[in-house]
Amino acid sequence: MRVRGPARRVRWKHLQRVPIPEKWQPLLWDHPEGTAPLEKLILRVLQYGTFADLQDLYHRYPGAVADVARRHAQEVPRGVHFWIRAWEHERRS
Repeated sequence: MRVRGPARRVRWKHLQRVPIPEKWQPLLWDHPEGTAPLEKLILRVLQYGTFADLQDLYHRYPGAVADVARRHAQEVPRGVHFWIRAWEHERRS
């Protein structure tokens, strides 16, 4: 049996600060000033958002959402990956 080492820390790539829509403010409780790094916003919505939130997020930031989901694969639920791949395929067609 192979023993895995410590979890690999993912270096953030999307550092620009963006305004947090009011509906996602509860997901970013640690940013009361109303802005957050784009990668953190995306990751929190992917982890804790509803399906409607995922759709809205993907339509706002399609490339960044797909990139964050790929790079943080262990932290994003499996079903979310399914929908992002489907939307990516649709966008490319």
